[in-house]
Amino acid sequence: MPWSRLAVASLLLLIGASRSDAAAVPIDLRAVQPGPVSVEAEGAAVAVAWPDETGRIWTATFSLDPERPLITSIAVGDAVVVSAAQPIYRGETGIRRRGWNAFFDYPPSHPDGTRQAQGMFTLRSARARSVGDRIELFFDGLRMGPFDGGVAYTFFPGSRLVQQEAVLTTYDADVAYYYDAGLEMAAAADRTAGNNMQTAIAYYDARGDLTHETASGLEPERVPVRVRHRTVAMQTGGGSVAVFPAPHQYFFPRDFTSNLGYLWYRAWRGRVALGIRQIGDTNWQFYPWMNAPPGRPQRMSLFLLLTDGAPDAALEPVLRYTNADRFPAMDGYKTLSTHWHLAYTVQALANGFDWTPPFKPVLQAMGVDASIIMDFHGDGHPRDLTDLRLDELEAYFGALRAQSDDDFLLIPSEEANVHLGGHWAVIFPKPVYWFMDRPEGGAFEMPHPEYGTVYSTADAVELLDLVRREGGYMYQTHPRTKGSTGYPDRILATDHFQDPSYLGAGWKAMPSDLSSRRLGDRSLDLLDDLSNLGHRKRIFGEVDVFQFDATHELYAHMNINYVKLDRLPAFDDWGEVLAPLASGEYFTTTGEVLLPEVDLSASTADRIVARVSAAWTFPLHAAEIVWGDGAETHREVIPLGDTGEFGRETFEWSAEARGWTWARVALWDVAGNGAFVNPVWHDTASRASRLEVLLERGEIRVGTTGDYRPFSYRRADGTFEGFDVDAARSLGAALGVRVRFVQTSWPTLVDDLHAGRYDIAMSGITRTRDREAVASLSDGYLSIGKSPLVRSEDRDRFLDLDAIDRPGVRIGVNPGGTNETFVRASITRAQIVVIEDNLSIPDAVATGRVDVMVTDNVEAVLVASQDPRLAAVRPEAPLTREELSYMLPRDDEAFLNRVDAWLRQMRLDGELDRLRERWMTGAAPGGTAGAGPVQRRSNVASMRTQRSGSNATVCGASSTAIVNRPVRSPSSIRSTRRSACPSTARPTPSGSRNGSPAWVWRSSISTRRPSAS
Repeated sequence: MPWSRLAVASLLLLIGASRSDAAAVPIDLRAVQPGPVSVEAEGAAVAVAWPDETGRIWTATFSLDPERPLITSIAVGDAVVVSAAQPIYRGETGIRRRGWNAFFDYPPSHPDGTRQAQGMFTLRSARARSVGDRIELFFDGLRMGPFDGGVAYTFFPGSRLVQQEAVLTTYDADVAYYYDAGLEMAAAADRTAGNNMQTAIAYYDARGDLTHETASGLEPERVPVRVRHRTVAMQTGGGSVAVFPAPHQYFFPRDFTSNLGYLWYRAWRGRVALGIRQIGDTNWQFYPWMNAPPGRPQRMSLFLLLTDGAPDAALEPVLRYTNADRFPAMDGYKTLSTHWHLAYTVQALANGFDWTPPFKPVLQAMGVDASIIMDFHGDGHPRDLTDLRLDELEAYFGALRAQSDDDFLLIPSEEANVHLGGHWAVIFPKPVYWFMDRPEGGAFEMPHPEYGTVYSTADAVELLDLVRREGGYMYQTHPRTKGSTGYPDRILATDHFQDPSYLGAGWKAMPSDLSSRRLGDRSLDLLDDLSNLGHRKRIFGEVDVFQFDATHELYAHMNINYVKLDRLPAFDDWGEVLAPLASGEYFTTTGEVLLPEVDLSASTADRIVARVSAAWTFPLHAAEIVWGDGAETHREVIPLGDTGEFGRETFEWSAEARGWTWARVALWDVAGNGAFVNPVWHDTASRASRLEVLLERGEIRVGTTGDYRPFSYRRADGTFEGFDVDAARSLGAALGVRVRFVQTSWPTLVDDLHAGRYDIAMSGITRTRDREAVASLSDGYLSIGKSPLVRSEDRDRFLDLDAIDRPGVRIGVNPGGTNETFVRASITRAQIVVIEDNLSIPDAVATGRVDVMVTDNVEAVLVASQDPRLAAVRPEAPLTREELSYMLPRDDEAFLNRVDAWLRQMRLDGELDRLRERWMTGAAPGGTAGAGPVQRRSNVASMRTQRSGSNATVCGASSTAIVNRPVRSPSSIRSTRRSACPSTARPTPSGSRNGSPAWVWRSSISTRRPSAS
């Protein structure tokens, strides 16, 4: 009797199955734990089952037969979404030059060229393991050029997301590479007559419009597509699959963000494929690819999003993982991006300030509230030493003002790269006009008829002086790479790096190394190194790219800083955005992980306790508590394999950390996205803030000397008055507590603070390096300098230090303050006479007991205005440039931040100006002559000569260092200029308001430029 067809088919199936079983490789399941994802192996197959976000069960079946496609099927219910599928990998490798941090590299330019290799997969073994409540299957047997390893698939409960990774290692030296990845699968139902195809494709085009195509099967090649959101979806019979790369990790650093067509698809003779790709050449000199240090497995990722619906149903969920490429709004925070080279000013001059630059709508759509722009980097004339430079700065400020509004702020900055070492940026809180070198015949400070004070910096010392005087900030851009290779390491001992105005360095995902589960290790390692050396610096996100428009792939290269701000300030007040950046009140993120709160206050001397509030999109990989003891960096990694996607939670983690001095927290997801905060120091973490103590007490104790007019003066009845006395009362009102004044002295100022006799010192205190080493100093509130106070008949005798420092000259100083410090450091031949009571020194000068008192120009002018026997010598050109601050307990960040916030509000409300008017420039009711507010205006009208060193420029005279040109900024833009010289017949000092000299009322934290009186 002949065999029936069914019997024959069954026999063939049995024979095939037995052969497959015999050829199957073993799978190791010993590392699998019970959980929401199950793994079962039977014969030549292993199956994974897991629930999606709706509870439906998906099943992925893999073949253990090396002769068959690796993925037999992925299905939900009766819908087979993927069948007979195989991973695709290919790569190109070259030779890295100049070390792993090098950006200025281009592997194809190496004399040995590059190699391309198709990944070849032949299954050798398999294993499965639990990663929290996830399952990872690893299939060994993938080779690609110098790489060898396997392919891993990770399944996440509560999600239709699947992560495919080539886990490959090379042992060759200096390997640079990039990779393409994809998934090829059967699509028999798409086959049409003539061996053609009809496969549905969907993606968002480069401008964000949803696009549908049908692949005809006439092209065997991979078809690249330029897409928005880095994803493409394909219909696959029982459903659809979308593929996408890790949104930031896959994109190695580039200067330009052009959309190069990073996605591709293919439909050919019954099989379809889709995936991600890089290209080997971008027609640019620097294109560094990725790093592959020998012996460190590279995890080359590709994500799949599955659905049993149409391609559109696969695309939409992908957008959620990056919040549709938008940084989400958070209460109490504003988003700040930094380091953009957009050549905007020169274009605004050509197109008009009402022209909307292409970058603006892109950043707005991305949820960027404020951006620090760095024009004049290959555009404009930053090194020019004539009015051309000043005109461009003026246009810069006007153009950014024109594009700023209530919801979007552009902040001017420059990557100056002069004098200090490496590449670095400077950011002022207000418009500042300066040259990067000294014009011929110029001086450090010069008046200008259009732009007021203009600075020219000849060296690092003057640059630091400029930044201090104008309340600016500096930071090292792209540290340890690019033009900062070797920096800031080479300048750690310099005054400018150690100055508080040098905030730290920038952070960016550069270079690219997929053996790390983090991004930006270069900058994070620098931060840890600096912290162990005792430098209390910070890093923050910088983007560092050039011009772009809405078609570019910008989000892949983005990061953002969430700074603590309740509202976005107006353009004139942009310094309010810089303040939380300078004080560390921010976290940095790629956007997919948010860290609104990190608290280490429960830590002890030997144990770090971190309470962390977080939100995320991709499933999390791990958290890190990174800490140092002053010698080594340690890392406590907390696995987070039991977190799902789109979560929000408050965690508490701890690490045993004997002898820790600093610690920081970071959080990373499975795609390499992450967020971090900067180090918290042990001497501040566990101690209750003085702010909490005084609020509970209901009283703030203010230390003040009572001997320094106009800031602090003790009256005969024992009460205090003065500028800082009024300011202290304002601070108390802002905190809602009463104010108690505690008399201190200059010699005991710091000791009394450390002893807890008072909470804050407010007495015209000069910011110095020594004081910064032992206490915290607030933002500056007044710029001052040392000036001689002499008898009126000697006003022309003691014009400078050379005239003062002569035998027979007697200089009166009070002990313990910066006046004594300055005199003892500067005087070698004159006699120094110590007088205990600071208030009696002016009378000692007037009566001839001493010849000179060197004090702050503010006090010198005030005293001279009230005693005709005395004169202040050149207070408009003081011997030093200094800044007044308030002194607080060291490293009490909560208290310091609250005081700085109060100062910012004082400036915003005009209270600082009113205090200056009351105590320095105008009469006020009440008070005692010679003690309280100024009773008559100072005779400062003659102070019309602006001097710097031995050079002087007189108002009305021409300056050889200034070339007058017509200003080219459009007249429709509100001018921000002021005149250095008076425009009216009434004599008024240069750069003054209401008759007061500019050096008296200038606020070092002000973001508004004064207008001419």
